[in-house]
Amino acid sequence: MVIRRWKKPTCWENPADGAIEIMDLPENVKITPDSAYAEKLLEVMQNNGGYCPCRLQRTPENICICQEFQAQIADEKFTGYCHCKLYYKEQ
Repeated sequence: MVIRRWKKPTCWENPADGAIEIMDLPENVKITPDSAYAEKLLEVMQNNGGYCPCRLQRTPENICICQEFQAQIADEKFTGYCHCKLYYKEQ
């Protein structure tokens, strides 16, 4: 599986070559170090339209990176994982 970095508001796209592409993250936001978990989540999102696999509703707010975590990224006081634990924000 190929993983690339890119600059778009979601964490993946399903391009013709099948690569999974992850948006450029702020320096204080990291993808989980558990590569097997990350690959599984990214694979699920590649097959479900980019929606967080932990959310039941298929709404624009739940496309990875979800609006909830985008707000948490913007919050100076927040430290922790996103809802599905794919991303971790440090202070």
